[in-house]
Amino acid sequence: VPLGVSHGKKRFLFELLNARRILRREMKNKYEFVSIQYLGYLATVFASLKIDRKYMVSIHGMDVTGQQSKWVRVIQKKIIENALVVISNSHYLAHILEKKINYPIQTKLQVIWNGICLERYKATENLVKDKVIVSVGRFVYKKGFDILIKAFADVVKKYCDAKLIIAGDGPEKNKCEQLAEKLGVRGQIEFLGSVSNK
Repeated sequence: VPLGVSHGKKRFLFELLNARRILRREMKNKYEFVSIQYLGYLATVFASLKIDRKYMVSIHGMDVTGQQSKWVRVIQKKIIENALVVISNSHYLAHILEKKINYPIQTKLQVIWNGICLERYKATENLVKDKVIVSVGRFVYKKGFDILIKAFADVVKKYCDAKLIIAGDGPEKNKCEQLAEKLGVRGQIEFLGSVSNK
């Protein structure tokens, strides 16, 4: 169901109403089960239709950690209460949601971590033998690269030949480089910057 993030309240309201119309039409089909991929506006639109259909919800990140108004949290709680299954990519994210909507989701929670294609990383098998840690992500506060660097400084105390490779870029990168310098592990950390998917 298309729902872009258009600028302006009028345009966004139009898109919400259009999404509602499409969903109402689609739900006339005899779907036995619905997968809601993101606890955002489309989930709210789905809930507003009051469709008597079994469904699951997948939570991903900003739909939980972002700043939502009180009424959005009330709707999210209702959606979670009525879901058969809630899928999260971490226990931590599920815990944040639980606190924000004040509802225990453990009984219906399934944690499925973000996967990787192992075929693409066959060449990295030697990295394990060589005590190399590889991390990939955007350098933003919530990703916790500062925590990784502090933990790596502890690893180095036991394995002085360990290395850390970090791929990614963002506003926290300079701070992380300074932290590595301060902890005396800058020489064992390689900051690759932004890397292509290819």
